[in-house]
Amino acid sequence: MSVKLLLAAGAAAIALAGSASAATVKLTETGRDQVAGTIVLSDPGAQYNLGTVTATESAAAYGRVFASQDSYNFQTTEANTEVNFVFGGLALQGGGTTAESGLLRTDPLAAPKSVLFTLLNETAPTIFNIVGSIAFDTPRTSGNPTIFGGFGPGNYQLLVSGQGVSGGVLYDLEFSAAPIPLPASVLLLLGAIGGLGVASRRKKA
Repeated sequence: MSVKLLLAAGAAAIALAGSASAATVKLTETGRDQVAGTIVLSDPGAQYNLGTVTATESAAAYGRVFASQDSYNFQTTEANTEVNFVFGGLALQGGGTTAESGLLRTDPLAAPKSVLFTLLNETAPTIFNIVGSIAFDTPRTSGNPTIFGGFGPGNYQLLVSGQGVSGGVLYDLEFSAAPIPLPASVLLLLGAIGGLGVASRRKKA
């Protein structure tokens, strides 16, 4: 293989590794006003499919939970997938008022409420193991956004459960994954290819 072909192959590998812009699925659950840039779910059911999360494909869910449970199914192909709160914006509540995004109560006069997040891994059809479970009290509009992080490829289900939530709680979530870095051996190979190109040009000079 010529030096030119080797350099072309190296450039292609770099282009694939540092891939393009992310495609994002964004959903607003029925029962709350539509968040800008999202699709409103018309199905009144509480189980939703977010598709596949990769280094370039994320998903977002803007939901509202009462004394009930929402369920989000998704797949991931990456070794470092996360479920995070979305903070730092404005999201519409029922009734047309605005409030900071993230977990918060819909009734500002109500006592704090608790919402439980549970991540399940589908190890076989319809068989799930608990990856982790954590509860948050409202209001929660800042702080560490990560709910679950560092889990690897597979099929997952996220459960969002209201615990005695009578007035409803809004939650804004993002499902994303970090890109897999190039192995050190590939980086060394690309460096060697670059060195061959430089040496070839010097000989011609």
